[in-house]
Amino acid sequence: MAPLRDWALVITAGMAVIATSMCFKRVHTLDMALDYDTLFQRISDQSLTNGLHFLGGPWHRVITFPKTMQNMQFTGKSHDTLNTRTSDGLQVVLEISFQYQFLIEELHALYEDYGADGYMQVYFDVASHLIAEAATEYSAYQFFSSKEAIAIKMAAKLDEYFKAHLHATIISLQIQSSQLPDSFNTAITDTMTQRQNITNAQKYLEQMTVQLGTEVIVAEKQRNATILTAAGQAQSTLLAAEAAAVVAMQNGESESSAYLNAKHTLGLSTSELLRCVRGA
Repeated sequence: MAPLRDWALVITAGMAVIATSMCFKRVHTLDMALDYDTLFQRISDQSLTNGLHFLGGPWHRVITFPKTMQNMQFTGKSHDTLNTRTSDGLQVVLEISFQYQFLIEELHALYEDYGADGYMQVYFDVASHLIAEAATEYSAYQFFSSKEAIAIKMAAKLDEYFKAHLHATIISLQIQSSQLPDSFNTAITDTMTQRQNITNAQKYLEQMTVQLGTEVIVAEKQRNATILTAAGQAQSTLLAAEAAAVVAMQNGESESSAYLNAKHTLGLSTSELLRCVRGA
């Protein structure tokens, strides 16, 4: 009987160890979880973070949710593009992706509202409705030229609603493409071509203005140089003439002085002196 009793104790201890080990549940690093009591059909109010958790009995299990950022997209590959209209009434087909993350403090409310995975369809439907509604606030040209600015405003609109009603936050949103009618694309192409031609003409005009301005400056400098050269030459000629006049005057004065000296020395009268000068 003693051996049987020992074996019973061993088996009981083993079962207790197994039962105890089954009370521990591990939550992975990239997950967060809720403790679900299958016996009493109750879910815990507190969220479980990564690590090993003692849950109180083997009838407990963890319901996990991703803790990291998740991606949702509307693309042509998955046939989930968004068809809506712009503020000016043109049809636009949008391919959009956005990233969301659950609010850990609202994990219990998320499960109460949508279960373990019912949120996916709700998120998809709500996001498609909000994005299509937001698209009507922007013109076709804005979708052509300002996708990033529109994406930021759409993300803010989704984030406000998701935080208030869907227990998640929107991290970012990207407009991957916006397909507008061919007629609009053609008109935009023509407009861009005309703008480019205008830009080229303006650049050419600016270039010619600079070139002509440079030529005017060069011509002005050449004119000033010519004037200075002519003025220098005129000044040189004037100085030469003045010098020649001074020399002639000095020569005349010297000759006159010489004749007067000769007149006095020789005792000649004026008429006699003139006859001598003419005879000489």
